Amino acid sequence: YLEVLAQEGLKPIIMTGKASRAFGRDAARQLFNDRAGVDAAVCFNDLVALGMLSACHEVGWHVGTDFLIMGFDDIEEVAQSYPSLSSVRCDIAGIGVQAAKTVVDWLEKRNAPPPETRTKVSLSIRQSSGDSSGGLT
Repeated sequence: YLEVLAQEGLKPIIMTGKASRAFGRDAARQLFNDRAGVDAAVCFNDLVALGMLSACHEVGWHVGTDFLIMGFDDIEEVAQSYPSLSSVRCDIAGIGVQAAKTVVDWLEKRNAPPPETRTKVSLSIRQSSGDSSGGLT
């Protein structure tokens, strides 16, 4: 993400706050009020993305055409929202199980874990990122 922005000569606008709908709504309002020229958001979770969706509706922006939104977690509610929200899907439960196994193995067998572990993710592309069908691709 950051590499692509840099290639395009763009700098990210990073906003921090609680992982909540209220934060997403407030962040979107701030972007709109600042007229930052932003036309898309990558949110750190789906609740923030749902809050941004609400703010877009309030100001009359059409999500999927005027403003693109991507969430993270792929919770059930994002597929049921209107417009449906695109999201990064990851296996949170599987990550937790693997983390627990790694810690137990480390403690019981003294097998130090690798410094980094990567897990697979997938994209659930929906209307909020410009997919007019609203379905997964």
